[in-house]
Amino acid sequence: MRKFAELVLKYRVPIIIGTIIITVFMAFQIRKLEISSDILEYLPQDDPNVVLFNEVGDKFGGNSLAMVALETDDVFNPETLNRVNTITQKFKEMSEISYVTSLTDVIDIKKMEDGLEVGKLFDERNIPSEKNELESIKNYTLSKEMYRGNIISDDGTIAIVIARLKEDADRLVVGQEMKEFVLSTTGNEKLYFAGIPFQMIYLTDVINSDVVKLLPIVLLLLIITLAISFRSKRGVILPLVTVIISTTWGLGLMSLFGIKLTIASDGIPILLIAIGSAYGIHLVNKYMEDIRKGDNKIEAIKDTISEVGVPIFLAGLTTSIGFLAFLVSNLTIIREFGIFTAIGVMFAYLVAITFLPALLSFMPAPKIKAKKKSLEPTLMNRFMSGLSRLILKRKIVILIIGFFIVFVGIFSLFKINREVNMVDYFKKDSEIRQAEDMMESKLGGSIPIQILVKGDLQEPAVLKEMIKLEKYLKSLPDVHSPQSIADLICEMNDVMNDSYCIPETREGVANLWFFLEGNEILPQLINSQNNEGLIQAKLGTVNTKKANLITSQIERFISENINSDILMIDLTESNFNLKEINQERMENISNKILYDADHYGFEIKDKMI
Repeated sequence: MRKFAELVLKYRVPIIIGTIIITVFMAFQIRKLEISSDILEYLPQDDPNVVLFNEVGDKFGGNSLAMVALETDDVFNPETLNRVNTITQKFKEMSEISYVTSLTDVIDIKKMEDGLEVGKLFDERNIPSEKNELESIKNYTLSKEMYRGNIISDDGTIAIVIARLKEDADRLVVGQEMKEFVLSTTGNEKLYFAGIPFQMIYLTDVINSDVVKLLPIVLLLLIITLAISFRSKRGVILPLVTVIISTTWGLGLMSLFGIKLTIASDGIPILLIAIGSAYGIHLVNKYMEDIRKGDNKIEAIKDTISEVGVPIFLAGLTTSIGFLAFLVSNLTIIREFGIFTAIGVMFAYLVAITFLPALLSFMPAPKIKAKKKSLEPTLMNRFMSGLSRLILKRKIVILIIGFFIVFVGIFSLFKINREVNMVDYFKKDSEIRQAEDMMESKLGGSIPIQILVKGDLQEPAVLKEMIKLEKYLKSLPDVHSPQSIADLICEMNDVMNDSYCIPETREGVANLWFFLEGNEILPQLINSQNNEGLIQAKLGTVNTKKANLITSQIERFISENINSDILMIDLTESNFNLKEINQERMENISNKILYDADHYGFEIKDKMI
């Protein structure tokens, strides 16, 4: 390290100039640093589940739902309905939105004298104002399971406008435009904003707020600590310069590589200031000690680098390695946090070991004041002396306590409850927390569940399997409002033939399917070839432990109970065991009854199977 110290002093002018140029360049790059609050971007994009999720979004009009909820005593009043309609029509005009549904723009299936009509629940150009008419519509709406819990709460106090954003839409920009418009509408309803686009707005504000608030606080605490420790301008400024430069380099490098600031990496500046300041403190402190010993300025710098250079390097290296351990994480934001924090720590070491000594070489040596000899030790000396005597006197007890704490810590590791509840990360009075709590309690949650079904969706057997899966979903706690093309077929069959089920023949399905042709809801449920469809539901919890359990249950049910291969057979022309077939049919019917009973809260004591 002695030769390295000589090189630093030899090239001190280029080192200072080069450091300043790099810092200015990186500072300009920070101006281009973007914020990413899109939680979908935090996931590894090459993960099979993420790939499938994105494919579904491409095929069915997008994966991002923006939900605006309006709460009042009774939403079936002209003012609220007109406000819902105004918001709905504005969202429908936005090119970035693929589909909008609400009370004033939702599919309605009604029986007519000459057949069936698939229309709208309301005439958007003529929202009713008569009390009796509104009361009639209210009763009709709340009697329909396809509306309750989807676009209106069970008690009729909350109406919701749901917008699906296209896959290529800028969710943050579109979300801001939507929110600004909603807030510009007049009304006395309490507003809630849920869904990824609105969450992104809130998270962006949180990230900005964290950086703006925490950086000055950390810098102030560092300045106070340095002032108390060194009692000199040199002792405050030089370590402070080290962390400011290294932090600027770290954030500037993120911007150069196109890495955005996230809810994880917004803590990088704070960490770099806290960790990186130690290297400058060690170097300045050692330099001051050598000066007090009587060394001249240049020799003191050489001795300082020689003696603390390696320890500081090892401290920085081990710290960086610790942060690089985050590379094993599956989450992109955690990997980025680990990489750039590690790089920032090494930047802090590099600046401390080169730039600071170069600066010190141009600064006059500090004047060492001769201290009067005093027989009275300082308060710190008395404290440390007492602590050392206690340690030596009670070393056995201290070792036993230490080993006991380590043992308890290791044992407790196996009892750590590994779960994530995003809502708990926010204050109870925060906008995002209130919206998510309301969605869970009144509308079954805001997290979508999507199950992709491949097959001939006009084949009754395929539709029946979809209904079977939906009935199972309804029986699960925290899963709400499953819907698909199969539900619409059942709804139409109920209105037309007083039977809420899938018709037995392909012709029967085709007759009902005819009424849906051209309806704007179809692209959200099936593809243009009618061979892929979605079963959509809502997850009523953001707790990952519960979500993982539900996911496992659904996957197990699909693998064990849903027929992936459906064969058409003619019982009159083939030799089959009708007893076994009927037993299978009875078991299937029995299971559906049990799922419905679970959903509606009934208990069946004598099972049919």
